[in-house]
Amino acid sequence: MVGYLVTRKYVGTTKGLMNFGTWIADDGAFFDTVHFPDCMIKFPFQGAGCYLLLGKIVVDFEFPSIEIVKMAKLPYVPDPRY
Repeated sequence: MVGYLVTRKYVGTTKGLMNFGTWIADDGAFFDTVHFPDCMIKFPFQGAGCYLLLGKIVVDFEFPSIEIVKMAKLPYVPDPRY
């Protein structure tokens, strides 16, 4: 799935830092992600922009989110009109 990063929240755990992310999909819908410490070490956030996200959908307390397995920032493509 491709998403544009809106915000993220760092949370400390006994195993290290984990993150909760909020994103906008290409259709304009918001979705949330969970990034556990082992994933954060292998695939850290690299600033604002669009990311390619791979994970599994989980539902906790009747709220869906995506547990991220892999993540990569997509390259910025400049608009030649500007």
